[in-house]
Amino acid sequence: MADPSLPAGGRAVRRPIEDAKALLTKGDYGDVCDERAGKALLLNFDFNYPPTPDRKPEIDWVVRQFAKQGLQLEVRASGNSPFQDKTCKGQYKVFSMGWNADDPDAENFLLLLTCKASKTLHDGENMANDNNPDFDRLCQQMKVLDDRPAKHDLIDQMVAIMQTGMPRTRS
Repeated sequence: MADPSLPAGGRAVRRPIEDAKALLTKGDYGDVCDERAGKALLLNFDFNYPPTPDRKPEIDWVVRQFAKQGLQLEVRASGNSPFQDKTCKGQYKVFSMGWNADDPDAENFLLLLTCKASKTLHDGENMANDNNPDFDRLCQQMKVLDDRPAKHDLIDQMVAIMQTGMPRTRS
């Protein structure tokens, strides 16, 4: 089944910056300029590593991407313990984190986005603390299916939910 998030040709296409700005407006962020200060809205960017020279290009790229949307990032680089403490308490605005696949099944990633994987409620790996009952319901169905078209259909639905509406609410 084709990925519903991709154009008909099935290839990823870079979306214009106006799409990101429209999403900010849709999310009630409206004009992201702090009118009192006359500056861009300032968000903290928590980073799990010290800002060493080899990390600088990555950090600078993220800062530039947010600036294109009229947002200013303040980098707060730290070691693992302070970073984990912030994520466990939900005390962050923007952060960078990755996950390595140890199993070739999409389930390996999608299970991380359920409410039961919430960092603040269950000390799981869902640092965004997503809570979407529809997503969780589909995930429960997916877990018991063999790798067949029905499972792929559920995965497509879950990816669409994730791309258009997550995080929906905070735990």
